[in-house]
Amino acid sequence: TIINDKININGYVKRIVKNKEYVKDKIELVIESIDLFMDYTVCNIKIVNSNSCNIILDTKEKKDGIVLVDDNDLQYNYLSQELSEGDLLINKNQTKSLRLKFNISYRTDIKFTSIIFGNITEKSELAEDQYLKWGKIQVEI
Repeated sequence: TIINDKININGYVKRIVKNKEYVKDKIELVIESIDLFMDYTVCNIKIVNSNSCNIILDTKEKKDGIVLVDDNDLQYNYLSQELSEGDLLINKNQTKSLRLKFNISYRTDIKFTSIIFGNITEKSELAEDQYLKWGKIQVEI
């Protein structure tokens, strides 16, 4: 596909560099950039967990664990099946980069305002399937 006299490979449109940082309870979230494709959108994030416990960004028990919000307050769920629990697990004193994919087709009129991590949970070291509700973080982008 050719857009504005440029070759478009795999539906890639452009990258928006953000570098928006938010720190809460020893968790640092950095929204590094947003990649726009014709059929979907990817948020590139970095997470630093400086806590003494492991956390999981989404247990996938609820549909709205991680959402991208636009300027009309519409919320778009990330494609949770694209990431495993291991991808979403941030061990204590660990830094991890993730690519969160959202089912949002490219439009010139859409502007993203924030990303919400609504189900951050402490992963118990005692029981494999036990989680302790931890909190919500909203990062303005």
